[in-house]
Amino acid sequence: TAVQLLAIRGLSLLLGPTDLVDGTPVFDIKPYVPAYDAFPGEASGWIAEVDALHSGPPRWEIAISPLAKTQAEWLAGSFQIELLPRIIEILRRDPSPHRTRRIKRHPSGQWMLGCGAWRAIFTTGDQTVQITAIEPGYPARSLINPAHTSIPDQAAQLEFLRHWPEHS
Repeated sequence: TAVQLLAIRGLSLLLGPTDLVDGTPVFDIKPYVPAYDAFPGEASGWIAEVDALHSGPPRWEIAISPLAKTQAEWLAGSFQIELLPRIIEILRRDPSPHRTRRIKRHPSGQWMLGCGAWRAIFTTGDQTVQITAIEPGYPARSLINPAHTSIPDQAAQLEFLRHWPEHS
């Protein structure tokens, strides 16, 4: 059901008229996309900003440290997990923190990009992004906890930590 978003108040959304029964849970919220939705006169909100970012040429050069390259090659060869193409695609457009990207400070002081169940650690300078390492997205204590059975890439993350324990 397409509805108008009237306001955001903390963790609550105030919606315009809709066909939901009061108290019905909302499980999935998507932006309005004019190219696919049937209301061509409506605005697309933040998705227009993302489209504009991706329509121009990449603005950042990407360098990959030997460690990050080795880790990415190991993940691809051992578990068919191809992280670098997506990481590079995101970081070459804009490596700064933003509400549509999962980028924040890493405890080391570098930057960290969340990419699925994995993290890319990187630094920036003069239009260059240096990817320094890859890390599992889950701490070792969660990965070995028998109660946690639905962690994405759990076996790969555990094996990764056996190879690179300093990234736990």
